[in-house]
Amino acid sequence: MMSQDELRRLFMPEAVRGEAIVALARTLAAAAKVNFVMPRLHMYDVYSTRLDLSRKVTGDWYEGLAETVQSLEESQLTEVRLIETELAEGDCILFTDPAIDKVLGVIYFNEKIA
Repeated sequence: MMSQDELRRLFMPEAVRGEAIVALARTLAAAAKVNFVMPRLHMYDVYSTRLDLSRKVTGDWYEGLAETVQSLEESQLTEVRLIETELAEGDCILFTDPAIDKVLGVIYFNEKIA
């Protein structure tokens, strides 16, 4: 099972992207706990609200949340795929285009999502 650190290294700006990242996202999607497509604006509303709540109310902060919300806001896609996958030390959620040709963002959780 892949670790969050391995996934982080792959998504670093200086890392090689493109086909390798898309292949990894497709592999993770095949074994995902949750995998569905939803309108981008709805997904943006949900995760923007979670970001606001985490900043102002709960203090629960998840790595990649702010960057993913910004990417969802700036994207021109009509729909976005959400892929929830299990990693060694916690779960993560990847956001891609519906065909899994481009990764928009990744949110890392310190625990397993129920």
